[in-house]
Amino acid sequence: MPPIQLDEIPIEMKEYLKRIISIRFPRQGYTSNLGIIESDQGIFALKRTKGKLFSSMLKKEVSILNCLNTKTELPVPKVRTFIEQNSSI
Repeated sequence: MPPIQLDEIPIEMKEYLKRIISIRFPRQGYTSNLGIIESDQGIFALKRTKGKLFSSMLKKEVSILNCLNTKTELPVPKVRTFIEQNSSI
């Protein structure tokens, strides 16, 4: 999957991030893209999947991260927002 392009970042995310300073793309598996974004608001990870199977896996990952954040003291990433878009891919 090709890296995330600026015009592919949902407007809701762009509005939250304000000015994007840089995006890095660490080596990632074949089920998703991961971009590390440095912005005026801080440093964030933006993860994208395509297809029904991989999107459902990401949705489950978000649910688990949210649960770990509310029910444990473990140092896990906090999900700022989750945007699900329907596509034919």
